[in-house]
Amino acid sequence: MVLCVSVVKSHGKTFTTETQRSHREPQRVSTTLDAFFGNLLEDFNAAHHETLMEQPVWNFEQEPGDERLDETSVNLRAYFDRMPDEKMQQYRSGWTDEQTIVWDDNFREDGNLMLLCCEREVDVREYRKVLENCIDYRNRVRAIVTKDR
Repeated sequence: MVLCVSVVKSHGKTFTTETQRSHREPQRVSTTLDAFFGNLLEDFNAAHHETLMEQPVWNFEQEPGDERLDETSVNLRAYFDRMPDEKMQQYRSGWTDEQTIVWDDNFREDGNLMLLCCEREVDVREYRKVLENCIDYRNRVRAIVTKDR
């Protein structure tokens, strides 16, 4: 006996398993995926839908700067573009490095910022310098960027 199995989603949320025996034509047996996996697909789709990322209103990532930007610099600027303005306005330049690390809550135990796909590490000194440049950028463009919101 030869058994071939294929799973295909149909419009009625039914998955079809096709079995074929060597002495008969293909036979279709329908079962619902819920019987095997519960609401796995629906839960996944719901979670995926809820986590869609919106483009930030800020564009500090592409703002001209004094220094040449490498991949890590661009990623750090994009990180700040996604930081809520309310949070960024809480920052105080008089804080210690430790207070800044606690406030951001995205630094690793080694004292570097947790950034993915970077060529190099970002320490708190670089973080603060770029953050303060970003705050200056937002203060300059806030009225323009937020007027239609």
